[in-house]
Amino acid sequence: MIRQGEIYRDSLYSYPAGNTEEKFLIILSKIHLPSTPIVVTPCTTNKANRKYHPGCNHASTIFYLERNQDFFVNDTIVQLYIIDEIKSEKFEEKRQERIIELHASLKKETLQRLMKCVLELKEDIPESLHHLLF
Repeated sequence: MIRQGEIYRDSLYSYPAGNTEEKFLIILSKIHLPSTPIVVTPCTTNKANRKYHPGCNHASTIFYLERNQDFFVNDTIVQLYIIDEIKSEKFEEKRQERIIELHASLKKETLQRLMKCVLELKEDIPESLHHLLF
């Protein structure tokens, strides 16, 4: 069963713009049923060393995790400006082929802070995904 806050590594994640990269994805869906899509957000390392405050950064539409605060060993940007849905069948197919693999789950406190941020950014999230998130 897929749970909110789980962190998966997708070796072939396709961004909405079309580029494919290896990315960690965080599950944002509040519940998962076999018939519902899985809502995820990709994460990236803060390679540019931009300055963000930990947690929700409304102006940038990101959630910032400092290194070793949770699962991630590097400063990590949770890219909330990209909230993606993956069809359950496609997700399961990628799991069977080991293209996508479970690595960890966010700590309860981190997940609560992340989902509070998602709620605060609700107006920037497609309305069609609201019932899966809130």
